[in-house]
Amino acid sequence: MDAAGAAQTLVIMAADGGLPCSTSGYPPGPVDGRYTSTVNVEEEIVLTASKDHRLAGRSAVGLPELDGEDLVHFAPGNGLSSWLDWSLSAAGVRLKPVLRTSVTSAAPQLAAAGLGIAISPVSAVSAGFPGVVRSFSPRWARQLVAVTAGEPDPLAARFIADLRARGVRVPRDVRNQLVE
Repeated sequence: MDAAGAAQTLVIMAADGGLPCSTSGYPPGPVDGRYTSTVNVEEEIVLTASKDHRLAGRSAVGLPELDGEDLVHFAPGNGLSSWLDWSLSAAGVRLKPVLRTSVTSAAPQLAAAGLGIAISPVSAVSAGFPGVVRSFSPRWARQLVAVTAGEPDPLAARFIADLRARGVRVPRDVRNQLVE
């Protein structure tokens, strides 16, 4: 499923009552009058790697520096897979996928174990992460979008308001490794 397909699936699930509110890192495309779409917050995209990786000593990393690196990638069923392929291609960066995972939070862990680097949303990196987390230079972020069927119900509205007010939760030890 590509990025647009993943977002469309979330929109359909919201419309069918499967989700009171869905969030996506992808713009949902055209949203007809049955839906409400709100850009909530930016989420940083980060590099994760093992502590002994050649880039571990850097405070931030430029995408061109990654050319040729082994990549812990996302499985095709994970919407981040096609998004990352498109983003890297647009930047002219070629990485070598060595492993694919469906679980977004597994990619940073596998990178920390030395299987390659991972590029993921910062929300995929847990507290106590055993590897290094680095910002990109220039900073790389995505917009998180909330989609509801019609106007949000009170619970969904509170979730959206909290996300806007607080942003994406980033553990302190992870945040301390990022460039401000």
